Amino acid sequence: MRKRVPQAVVALLAAACASSAFADGRVTITDCTLPDGNNVYNGTDGAGGAFVVTRATPGANGDYNGAYGGNLLANDGRGTGSDSFLSFCIEYQDHLSFNTTYYTQISDSAYDTSAPVNLPNPDPISGTTAKIYSEFRSIANGTASTVGLFNGLLGSSLSRAETTAIQQAIWYSEQEINFNDMSQLAKDIFNWAAANNDGGLHGVRVLRLWDTYNAQTGEYSGSHQDVLTCIPLPPSAYAGMSTFAGILGLAAIRRRKFAAQ
Repeated sequence: MRKRVPQAVVALLAAACASSAFADGRVTITDCTLPDGNNVYNGTDGAGGAFVVTRATPGANGDYNGAYGGNLLANDGRGTGSDSFLSFCIEYQDHLSFNTTYYTQISDSAYDTSAPVNLPNPDPISGTTAKIYSEFRSIANGTASTVGLFNGLLGSSLSRAETTAIQQAIWYSEQEINFNDMSQLAKDIFNWAAANNDGGLHGVRVLRLWDTYNAQTGEYSGSHQDVLTCIPLPPSAYAGMSTFAGILGLAAIRRRKFAAQ
């Protein structure tokens, strides 16, 4: 006997899938020494973030330059204005080039088309990753000191070693590195985030980077590193957040089961 799915649930699922990836313009990636000379966001080991992501067309909005990275938490994420923000890598084995402009796509999952390809593919980000990046953006936006964030795991001001620990915790959260590859601080950051998130992404998303975009076909090609961003959520989105978090939770469970095989 067939069971009818309530129409409202169908609509919510369709909206969730439709919003999971959409075109969002181009960005340029640069190394993370800010105009004021501050380089504490530049990790100590030369791998991963943080780094500056800047819109290729400042101030642009529309179909291919949506609002990302800006004022979700406040201010601009310690970039160089409302068109830039700080981000971290999601994948350990993929790379990006500084001073290079990429086409972008906002999603809730990382995706590879170029070898090496991670499995599963696409690979949904976890609520733990979202929690880590949200806490970092609170620091980067200048809305709070490091005291009290990450439950006081960081010092009174951010250091380059602490930035490296944040990147390692994100990589481990996404099953990109082993537990023993992390510093003790990175392990502590991950454990705190794993214990203090509800499984939802709460505005944290993946910014997929691509070489080309075909506006006629809507197809991207030439995948690169995927990075993290924040998006403003419209008020109507909050009504369905609990259900949406459940959908993401199911995806995360599937991911864990796949990884265990």
